[in-house]
Amino acid sequence: MRKRIFTRQRVTFLSIAFIILLPILVVGYTFYTNMSQGMQNEALEDKYADRVRELQIEVSKGDPFNRRGNATDRTRVELLARYDPDNLSRTTLVKNMHLMTHQKISARSKWGAIPMSEENITASAEYLTLLERNNQIGPNVYKELRAMLDNWARDDFSQADVEQDRLLRLLNANRGFSNGLATPLEEELYILNNFGSDYLDTLTPDSSN
Repeated sequence: MRKRIFTRQRVTFLSIAFIILLPILVVGYTFYTNMSQGMQNEALEDKYADRVRELQIEVSKGDPFNRRGNATDRTRVELLARYDPDNLSRTTLVKNMHLMTHQKISARSKWGAIPMSEENITASAEYLTLLERNNQIGPNVYKELRAMLDNWARDDFSQADVEQDRLLRLLNANRGFSNGLATPLEEELYILNNFGSDYLDTLTPDSSN
């Protein structure tokens, strides 16, 4: 009689071993993927380059199974929100505001970025006023966008994920929606990778201080 290779006891043991090892393998693969990306912003000074590597590790620890799918990699950047007063466009304003929210939220993909700087918030608010004065925007959308910009001007980004999703809907988008607000570490990593250390002052203020 031939000896059975896969007995019930062996199958049970292998199943338990697989269940135990699977999370370890997934976590290991996530760390390997994040670390193999290397430096995203090669223009950074050494101390900030080291900080980026630290942040990559910490962000991975905070999301070891990559459930949030947070996009913190380098993307196409425009440091200034540009507006043409002679070519008024609600879509241009909404697109720029949407790109400004990217540093404040977690999402599986982020295409493009504009810093959430005081200068860009002010430029967007002025352009919104121009649209309203020239009847290029409806009253309801005007109120929505004004409320968002007023929040941002007060350093209130507690609704940035909801605001980002609303801006996407105004653009008739069907993907790119948020997984919630970015953590402080995720936001710092995103800023360093995309805008550089000069924009660290755009980090969401710590409300506990």
